[in-house]
Amino acid sequence: MQMKHLRHGFLIVGIVIFWVLADRIGWATIGDQLLRLRWWITPILALSFCWTWTAMLGWRRALNRHSGRIGRWPLLRIKVAAETINTLTPVNFLGGDPFRIYLLKRYFPWTAGAASVVIDRTINSIAILATVLIGTTAAFWRIPHIPLNIRYGLPIVLTIASAFVAFLFAHQHRGLFGFLMHAARRLRMRRSFTRPTIERFEELDGLITDFYRRDRRGFWTVFAWHLIGRLLGIVEIYWIGQAVHPGFGFVEALVLGGVAPIINFCFTFIPGAVGVLEGTFTAVLYLMALPSAIGVTIQIIRRFRAALWIGLGFMALGTRAQRQLLTESAAGTKPLPLG
Repeated sequence: MQMKHLRHGFLIVGIVIFWVLADRIGWATIGDQLLRLRWWITPILALSFCWTWTAMLGWRRALNRHSGRIGRWPLLRIKVAAETINTLTPVNFLGGDPFRIYLLKRYFPWTAGAASVVIDRTINSIAILATVLIGTTAAFWRIPHIPLNIRYGLPIVLTIASAFVAFLFAHQHRGLFGFLMHAARRLRMRRSFTRPTIERFEELDGLITDFYRRDRRGFWTVFAWHLIGRLLGIVEIYWIGQAVHPGFGFVEALVLGGVAPIINFCFTFIPGAVGVLEGTFTAVLYLMALPSAIGVTIQIIRRFRAALWIGLGFMALGTRAQRQLLTESAAGTKPLPLG
């Protein structure tokens, strides 16, 4: 209940921030910019399908090494449904990824599905870090006078995130889940594990380690698909910015595309970083001598697009899963295995 109230409280704070920001910029100004988009809405929404498809292709490449078979469209349905859970629950991918593993059980052995999800999530995180690094470099080049708190804070956050991903990546080469079980025993969180559990996690570690050691081409293929998807997200920002203001360039889109994951990482306690992302985009564009209203307009369109994909995700979920997701999302708890 405390988690539920905190989540709702932070959401209200975010909405208030968004409202004050939009009111200060001017609702008429924002409305005028939204009207300039017109036919741009269609290619922007089509672009979001393209990067969702590339994310599915990256995950599918991680599955190719295992016995079992699944078509592209069923895999896309699972991906979209899982992303809906990620968006609507406070635990983010810790809610959606187990759901991906569960739905894969009818096509692949449990360990194979779990290994593909772990690999896919890890490589996706590396692609996000690459995008953030590109955006951060563009920011230091494009903005001549970056405030000191950003100049020093941005590299610190990026270093912490990179170290965490590097830690997980390195331990996956040596057996991540074996390491976690050993740590749980050392910290007395769990005194012992049953033999079947140990064997399943050893098999899982073996599949993950084997992928990194024997399928280098597969690693780079998965990385390439996820990086392409991230770059398409930056193209989305560029198209929206260009539609509302001709002076908005691709470098500006790179900066905003690099900043967004950092804000989402730092403000996970606010659902969707509502208000915070709008404020950050506004501040960054102000530093780049561009109209601040563009930042709010970009985020309104991106949230509209996200809402459409959430709707598609609900359509991909079964009726029981829909009810459970709504109940647990409202309660602010982690989704339970469906089935």
